[in-house]
Amino acid sequence: MVRGTMKKEKHSAMRYFRWTAILLCLIGITACRQDTPRFRIGVAQCSDDSWRHKMNDEILREAMFYDGVSVEIRSAGDDNRRQAEDIHYFMDKGVDLLIISANEAAP
Repeated sequence: MVRGTMKKEKHSAMRYFRWTAILLCLIGITACRQDTPRFRIGVAQCSDDSWRHKMNDEILREAMFYDGVSVEIRSAGDDNRRQAEDIHYFMDKGVDLLIISANEAAP
């Protein structure tokens, strides 16, 4: 009778261990999953000079402090048509925030 009880306890312990291992694996898999950004920022720069590079670096650095924030920066190289294309690109992507450093006040 004692052997039968020990066998049941061992079987029960193995089942408990198996389910615990499966649960830990599932938790590990979901913890390693990379979420898509929840907030997307687009930056349409007018030119590509050292001041703009510094500004871009600071925007990217600040965004690193927030989970789920992504930043994409495009530079028009002092070309109004190209900057308009960049702005339409960001609008089509559906960014949450669009920062524009305009090349000219009026084309």
